[in-house]
Amino acid sequence: MATIWLDLVEVSSGEFGTRYSALLAGDLSPPPGSEFRIDWGDTGLPDDGGDDIFLGYRIEGIGVVQDYRGSTFAYPADVRVAATDSTIWFDAAVPGPLRLAGVPEAGGNTVHMGDGDDTVALDDTSTVYGGGGDDTMFTVDEAYGGDGNDRFRGAEQAYGGDGDDQFLGMSPGDVYGGAGFDEIVGGDRLNITLGRLEGVERINTYVELTLTSAATSFGPFSIDAYFEGVELLFDARTRVPELLFSDADLDILGPDAFKVPGYDDLRLLFGDGDNFFRGQDRVGGVERLTVEGGRNVDTMRGGAADETFVGNLGDDDLHGGGGDDDLQGRDGDDLLRGGQGEDRILGGIGADLIRGNRQVDALGGEGGNDLIYGGLGSDRLYGGADDDVAHGERGRDAIEGGEGADSLFGGRGSDSISGEGGDDLIRGDAHRDEITGGAGADSISGGAGRDTIQGDGDDDVLRGARGTDTIDGGAGDDAVHGGANDDLLFGGAGTNDLYGGRGEDVIHLEVGENTARGGEHADLFIVEMGAGADTILDFEVDLDRIQVLSGATSFEQLDITLRGDRTYVTYGLATDVVALVGVAPGDLDASDFLFGPA
Repeated sequence: MATIWLDLVEVSSGEFGTRYSALLAGDLSPPPGSEFRIDWGDTGLPDDGGDDIFLGYRIEGIGVVQDYRGSTFAYPADVRVAATDSTIWFDAAVPGPLRLAGVPEAGGNTVHMGDGDDTVALDDTSTVYGGGGDDTMFTVDEAYGGDGNDRFRGAEQAYGGDGDDQFLGMSPGDVYGGAGFDEIVGGDRLNITLGRLEGVERINTYVELTLTSAATSFGPFSIDAYFEGVELLFDARTRVPELLFSDADLDILGPDAFKVPGYDDLRLLFGDGDNFFRGQDRVGGVERLTVEGGRNVDTMRGGAADETFVGNLGDDDLHGGGGDDDLQGRDGDDLLRGGQGEDRILGGIGADLIRGNRQVDALGGEGGNDLIYGGLGSDRLYGGADDDVAHGERGRDAIEGGEGADSLFGGRGSDSISGEGGDDLIRGDAHRDEITGGAGADSISGGAGRDTIQGDGDDDVLRGARGTDTIDGGAGDDAVHGGANDDLLFGGAGTNDLYGGRGEDVIHLEVGENTARGGEHADLFIVEMGAGADTILDFEVDLDRIQVLSGATSFEQLDITLRGDRTYVTYGLATDVVALVGVAPGDLDASDFLFGPA
């Protein structure tokens, strides 16, 4: 074995004893198996009363090749590089883990590490190849990890290679993760100005991440970070900056703000994994952040900013935050919940569960059998296609069922409810409601409060319940029930059944053949001679009245006859009549009738 003796070139005393180093200078390419030893001279190590610490070796040279492959070092410890523009080789024969450090005056070197677990801390103009082993590289210009699980800090360009690599709290220009699960990790603040980011599976920092990049290619990816200055991909039509992720699972957790200089919008496009996003904890950054899911189950939680969440395919869970959010489930059976702002929520295709919150929300089920809750605030709820269930809950809500057999409930507050198409079940619940059944055979109850109910087309069942209600059957054969209090009832066209219930009711017997009961108290039946054949089942003489709007103008012009158990009231040659059940002709006089408009 060739032995190369080196002069002792540095002795220094410190708190823990004496430190020493030896000089390796010039173009050194020792024979394979050479051993480097220190020539201590005749006196040996000085005795200073403390523990002696051997610092290691100092490598010097300018533009030379220093090759230590196959060599061994006596007293192995740190190696300090003071060379400039040189190439330095190590390999597994170097006792490890090797700690390689630079000095301020060095730079421009290319260092090839061995297969051990090495630590390299050089200047920011050097290039280091880690080789095998789990290497740690600090403040170099270009770092190549090679095999092993490597760690990088402060590299301008970092190439992870094989293994699970970490890029620690640095500001690289390019990061190439390579094979394995690679991660960019910061502490309280991580500033990354990127020319290109590829093959990185996670970015993780506690407080702030500043990220600027012209091009990206992500694998499975998660972010716990603050974004500022994101300049990534752009939509060719809208020029909206986009951050596009791959098909694997993605987590984005709690960034404080997203910022894009010169742009108000930013889009994050998930791949086809099961993805999770949690928005900003404070307002800041872009005015509108859009997050779009992929094919599988996406979970999104809003922060304080205004956000747009799009679930796309899969059964997604979207939850707004403190801003005015736009939630779109698209395909799949989605769970959509508003936050503290004024949100717009659309379920899309699928059986969705939609919940508003405290503010004024717009909630739409669109396709599928949806369940919608308005929450607090004056909300707009729209069921869309298929059979939906919508609850306005509190506030002045506007509820539209859309197509399908819908169940609509106003809740507490003065609501506007429209069933639109389909056979709908509608309940106004508390307060003063305006309800329209729309097309289809609807069942409507106004609930408590002074309600206005319109049946519209088809055969409807309309109930006023409590409160002074106005109810119009519209077209079709309708059942109209006033309920308690003084109600105003219109049968509309068709063969209708009208019942006033308790209270002093006004019942209009219009076009068609109507059957009416006034119920308790003094009721007024309004008829038009020639408009149809109507029957009053419970007319009470000296209590109820009949008002004739057209045709006869006085009691003497009426023809009153008894046929069986019914008294028929007609005018002239008109074939249309009013039939009174259980009333004798002689019991009627002029006091039971009114003529002309009210």
